[in-house]
Amino acid sequence: MPLILLSTILLIFTLSGCGGWKNGQSISTVVWADDGSEIAFIQSDYQYKDLWPTGAEIKNEKYQLKITDRNRTYTSNIGPEFSGQVTTLYYKKSAGYFVMGKQESETTATDYYVLDMKGNILHEISAINNLYCPTSGLQFHRIRALPSPDGRIIAVAQTTTNCEIQIHFLDLQNNFTSIDSQRVTGRDINIFYWGSDSRLILSTCNETCGDKNWLITLNQPPAEIEYNTINNVCVEGLQKSSPINAQGEILLWNKPKEKMRILSWTAYQQEFNLDDAPYIEYGYGDYPGCLPADNL
Repeated sequence: MPLILLSTILLIFTLSGCGGWKNGQSISTVVWADDGSEIAFIQSDYQYKDLWPTGAEIKNEKYQLKITDRNRTYTSNIGPEFSGQVTTLYYKKSAGYFVMGKQESETTATDYYVLDMKGNILHEISAINNLYCPTSGLQFHRIRALPSPDGRIIAVAQTTTNCEIQIHFLDLQNNFTSIDSQRVTGRDINIFYWGSDSRLILSTCNETCGDKNWLITLNQPPAEIEYNTINNVCVEGLQKSSPINAQGEILLWNKPKEKMRILSWTAYQQEFNLDDAPYIEYGYGDYPGCLPADNL
């Protein structure tokens, strides 16, 4: 079963008096470094006005990539503040980079940036807004970028106008040169993750989402597999830079000034009814009984 986790938390707290515009802050996209020594997250600062009961108006949003240790004895900014909502974050500390997916608005595609440890842009993977299958129902190009567990390769999956999904493997040690390119049928991307350092799991949307599932192996033809095969693959602990580290510890942190909580999978299950927990789906996670993709 998929692990339900918090990927974006927006809990507004007031720093000024009642009425008018107030200052707010939120934490989102909290992930472990791949070596488990640090934690990366996005902090957003903004102003908001309560328009109860219809919602709130927000302006002057600023976002900052930050890192801290597991005990939060220090916090460091990585690069300057920026605009746009971060949807994806990977902290490949052992390889010396971050991958950050960012949307400027809800109606635009996600662009991905590979950043060095100081926040400088090493490589940009840009979406092309008209590059999508015309019968998919999409209004913009769908693109996913995902670093391999060892950090050596970034896999990029993207929609095309001929209703295929194209996968590129970018070699970071060779100036992000594509060392392999493959295509499978699909109008949209459903599930996309690494199963090992050289194998990807890809589920596509054709007639329905998840009706085609693929094992993508570097320099080998794609192989179609059954969905019930990939549903039990260990992912997040293997990926390492995710809300779950290699030891299965889960990050919970939903207020900028509160103490971060780190729970084991067992403690998480005991504390929360996953059907009712106040979290949205972040991705597939490790749990007792999951299988390495090399066993597929």
